[in-house]
Amino acid sequence: MDNKKVYSWTYDWVNDLLYGGLFTPATLNYDFGFFKFVGNYIEANGRITSQEIGPASRWDNLEFNFDQTNSNGLYKSFLLGKRRIGSEWVLLDSLIQPNYDLSSVNVKDFNYIKLRFDLVDSSFGAGEPMKFNSLKVNYEYLPEISVIPNNFTFIPDSMLHGLPVQMDFKVNNVGYIKADSVRLDFYHNLADTIFYSTYLNVDPDSSASITHTISTNNLLYTAPVSTIDVKVIATPKNEEYYTFNNMTNNYFYVIRDSAKPIFNITFDGREIINGDIISSEPEVVITLEDNSPLQLDSTFFTIVHTFKNVPKVIKIPGQDIKYEYTPYPNSKAVITWTPKLEDGRHVLEVLAKDASGNFFDSTSSRSVFYVYNNPDLLQVYNYPNPFSDNTYFTFEIRGTIPPEELKIKIFTVAGRLIKEFELNSSALQIGFNKIFWDGKDQDGDDIANGLYFYKIISKHGDETKITTQKLAKVK
Repeated sequence: MDNKKVYSWTYDWVNDLLYGGLFTPATLNYDFGFFKFVGNYIEANGRITSQEIGPASRWDNLEFNFDQTNSNGLYKSFLLGKRRIGSEWVLLDSLIQPNYDLSSVNVKDFNYIKLRFDLVDSSFGAGEPMKFNSLKVNYEYLPEISVIPNNFTFIPDSMLHGLPVQMDFKVNNVGYIKADSVRLDFYHNLADTIFYSTYLNVDPDSSASITHTISTNNLLYTAPVSTIDVKVIATPKNEEYYTFNNMTNNYFYVIRDSAKPIFNITFDGREIINGDIISSEPEVVITLEDNSPLQLDSTFFTIVHTFKNVPKVIKIPGQDIKYEYTPYPNSKAVITWTPKLEDGRHVLEVLAKDASGNFFDSTSSRSVFYVYNNPDLLQVYNYPNPFSDNTYFTFEIRGTIPPEELKIKIFTVAGRLIKEFELNSSALQIGFNKIFWDGKDQDGDDIANGLYFYKIISKHGDETKITTQKLAKVK
């Protein structure tokens, strides 16, 4: 109908009719007329669309209900799914029955669905309108992982570099279903890679915990106190509602070891002073003790042996040098060097530090010593001389090993033996030796004032050396 031909409208509210009077121009030979319409009527078609349903971890089934009592209307129902990739809504199926099995809908492709109902009623009110009563969709909900700093702790929170730190972490699942195989990846601010990873299963409305020991041995610290910021990312195997609460962080402190290690060096079990004579086949023991739990390594030592002004760096370990380490809490490195040395002047320099870079001293240890391979007995004296109560017999032994036997015999000027010392090799050493005498004779009596003679007799294999000297007692 062309509205331009309708001249006037009249509504009959008693009979619910609408009349339109036609307009006829004077130039046309047409009769005047009316159009008659129903005033109010039920709309002939419509559409109902449900809200988005999901996300789901599994689709089970659905059912809906229409009341068509005394109705002439019809409806069609459609199942739509939202693509996970691209978020496009596509038609999955046309529903003939009010019950539908959703198990064939793959949640990996469609994690949201909705239903659409198209309704048609052409009776114009001749029957009752259709009534949509209910829609029920059964599906499995998602888990919801949550991590917070209060559930992330370190015991202790401050630790000496090298000692372990215990890390405790708890994961919450505030969702409705179990979260399987939640992956936890831990990072710290000194590296870009994961330093620890593990998996947890977390029941619904529950929590699960892990404990892990963090070793600080392989981490390098330059500041006296270093902040180690640890970040954790929780990644569930399947989808969850939100991901903003899947990451948290906390931190602990590592204190760098600043104490100097304790250094010592001995030659055949004794400390020497520069200029001493040692065996040509000595056992040189170098020790470094440290209070840090970090392991002492042979690379922390530099040993240089100089002979005839030619320095040589000794490789550790080597043919005549070995390295041993006792771990924390009795952290100790022992280097044993057993060389065969030529006659002459030798210099041994040692530089050593611990794993934190602390040197035992601002300078290296420098030992200057002499070696004489041929056995000999020299520098025989007693001190003091004259003496009043007691004195020391001093002498110098040269060679590779001390003599098998050494005797000190004390005589009167008449030749009578009044005191004798017998010493084996264990009581002697290459280099300087000192033997105490209390001034008493063989019977334990104090000797009288006067002049005496003493002989020192040393035996190296088949060779015997004898040195005679005088001593006097004046009291």
